[in-house]
Amino acid sequence: MILVEITRHELEKKIVLNKYGKLDFYAYCNTPWHAIGIQSFVNNLSEKNQKLSGIVFLANQPGREAIVHPEDFNFNNNVEVQYFKNIDSYREDKKSYLKKLLFSKKNVESNIDNNFYMLRPFRPDYQFGVEYQIETGRKCVLICLEEGVGTYKSNYEIFTEKIKGDIKEGIFFAIACCFNFYLQTKYRLHISYFKLLKQDKKSLSLNNEIANMYLETIQKAVNQNKVNVNFCIDVDRKYAMILTQPFEIKQDVLCKNIINQEYDLIKEYLSNKGIDVYIKPHPRESEDIIKDYRERGFNVLQSDIPLEMFLEVLPKKPIVVIGAVSTALITANALNHVTAISVINLIKKQLNRSYVKAGNEFKKRYGNFVLFPQNIEQILSDECSYED
Repeated sequence: MILVEITRHELEKKIVLNKYGKLDFYAYCNTPWHAIGIQSFVNNLSEKNQKLSGIVFLANQPGREAIVHPEDFNFNNNVEVQYFKNIDSYREDKKSYLKKLLFSKKNVESNIDNNFYMLRPFRPDYQFGVEYQIETGRKCVLICLEEGVGTYKSNYEIFTEKIKGDIKEGIFFAIACCFNFYLQTKYRLHISYFKLLKQDKKSLSLNNEIANMYLETIQKAVNQNKVNVNFCIDVDRKYAMILTQPFEIKQDVLCKNIINQEYDLIKEYLSNKGIDVYIKPHPRESEDIIKDYRERGFNVLQSDIPLEMFLEVLPKKPIVVIGAVSTALITANALNHVTAISVINLIKKQLNRSYVKAGNEFKKRYGNFVLFPQNIEQILSDECSYED
């Protein structure tokens, strides 16, 4: 398949001008996990329609290659998709673009059978939704896909995190939130959240309907042999899997060595109990970091496949997955039914205040899915409960 390289703004301009014909959806994707969410939503939508046509934009983080590819998708037969690959760029016509968003008075169709869907992880794309409605007069439904722990943070939580790291960044985020609220109100944007978890009193519980769509997408890929792994796991032995994080957020970087030292202690403890220990690096983990894990004696399971799919193709699932503050811990338990352990309580006395606060919030929010042992011996103990 030939991938057309294009900037995001050029692509979106052509979409709103109908250069690719009348489309039903446009999806922004930069990880294999997003790809699962996109397929789940679109395939479910296609069951209610005779045919769907859309575009998937394969994005990337600035300066990095994309880690998601057309082969990662497995749409139903009645879904026709065009794929485009991102080229980094900045919008050149910002002033006229913002002026159009602020002052346009064009009306929008309200025909529910003629909706256009814009899928994006983490937060809705308000600006694209407005531009699309202005240029086409057609209703654009913004679908916010599951991103991970960030999806469930309020704008205020994100603002406080940003302003602690960089006051300027925090102020810009606050301005953007106000601008997006104005756009949502002025243009009556319809926003829908396609998320695995739902609010249940003070914590989160599984949204079974959406979880089943995700599982169906995962199983479909497994059954059609679209996912292959070539790892030597001794199926006659119990094993644990440690899930790494790329440590890109400031408080993560500061605590990186502390977390890794705890992983070494866990490896030693479990090995003495006759349990093998494997490391599953995050897809954005650098080669230097992966090399370091190997040098420290870890067996590395290196793959860009999302953990949720990865666990389903292994010859045998681990008895436990272990991490710090990670989305993969939640989904490993919620979707794959594997016990998930966070090391936060084991190292909280060594962590800085910011990371401890993030860990406490993680525990409060995801305590239905992740265990938080008080000592290393509880990792294999029934004493470690979900409500410690």
